[in-house]
Amino acid sequence: MVLRFYSMCLGDFFLDVVIVSAPLFALMLIGYLGARFGLIPIEAIKGLNNYVLYFALTAMLFRIGSASPLEDALNPIVIGIWLVSCWSVMAIAIAYGRAKGRTWLDSSFGGLAASLPNSGFMGIALVTAIMGAQHAHLVVPVILTEMVVLQGSAIAFSQLDLPQGTGLLTKLKASFSGVFANPIVWGIGAGVIWGATGWALPSVLDDIIGILADSATPVALFTVGAVLYREQRRAATEPSRSSRTYIAIIAVLKVIALPLIVWGLGRMLMSMGVALTSEQLATLVLIAALPGAANTTILAEKYGADSGLIATALLVTSTVGFVTFNGAAALVA
Repeated sequence: MVLRFYSMCLGDFFLDVVIVSAPLFALMLIGYLGARFGLIPIEAIKGLNNYVLYFALTAMLFRIGSASPLEDALNPIVIGIWLVSCWSVMAIAIAYGRAKGRTWLDSSFGGLAASLPNSGFMGIALVTAIMGAQHAHLVVPVILTEMVVLQGSAIAFSQLDLPQGTGLLTKLKASFSGVFANPIVWGIGAGVIWGATGWALPSVLDDIIGILADSATPVALFTVGAVLYREQRRAATEPSRSSRTYIAIIAVLKVIALPLIVWGLGRMLMSMGVALTSEQLATLVLIAALPGAANTTILAEKYGADSGLIATALLVTSTVGFVTFNGAAALVA
């Protein structure tokens, strides 16, 4: 009787979570269908991506960063949990790839696909909808950690196939230069610095940033859907050096193992008296449960890795992500 009552309550709460998140996933579906039926030309997707990246999302992160104290933006507990969890998942994916005879290049980007959620384009919208705007600031240290450390780690491992002295340091320098040229990093950094001054923005500038920031969620989710269709086409036309088993392992690591590791590590630290609240942990679990990030495909293509693998893994995690994300939200939110 108790188990039945618990199941009924969980089912009702799951339904409530789905009702909140379904419109956001529906925006992705609309973007996918728009690209699928030619209403959004494939060539136009880059323009949508650039609008979100350089204007809307950067404005939103500036606004979030300016409202976040420096200690929140560089929260060592959040950064520590995120790094340990993501590195653990990345290591498993890389180890499996190497055990199956794959190169460091392909294995490393498989590890990145397994450990890098779509924190920017999807994370802020879904976290805000489910946990409330007061927890959106936790996305800031997550995104900074992903861009500066996780991507750099994967790229460093990917170059281990190269003979010594073939330009590893040059490639890593170029990679990190690209990271710090990313407008998202500048948006977060400028927001945190401006917030630390305690000054208010001029009303006209504040209104412009507000309009751009408010457009980020719908346009970003719509763009994610269009990108998924583009990656589906890419996966169908580009030969992949990967097996279905490897793709399945990457997907399981991304949408199941990563949120479980984040939750387990967070609960362990809380039991030790570390200053981490249940709401903060729930937010981190939700971010971890997001589908894979689309920019992993771009990075894989740039460095000559198996972009067909990454594109297919992205599609799989995005397809099953609706169920797994809402399941995680129903359990922890």
